[in-house]
Amino acid sequence: MGDIPSVSSARGMILVARTSMMLQRDIAVTFMVRELLTTITGLEGFIGSKMP
Repeated sequence: MGDIPSVSSARGMILVARTSMMLQRDIAVTFMVRELLTTITGLEGFIGSKMP
C-alpha cells in the first residue's frame, strides 16, 4: 500500500512533462506559422510594389 502514492505522483509528473512538451511544440509550431505568414505577406507586398 505504501508505494501507491509514489506511483501516482510519478504518473502525474510524466503527465505534466508530456503536457509541457506538447505545449512547447504547439508554441513552436505557432511561431513557425506566424513567421511563414509574415514572410509570405512580405513577399506579396514586395512583388506587388515591383509590379506596375
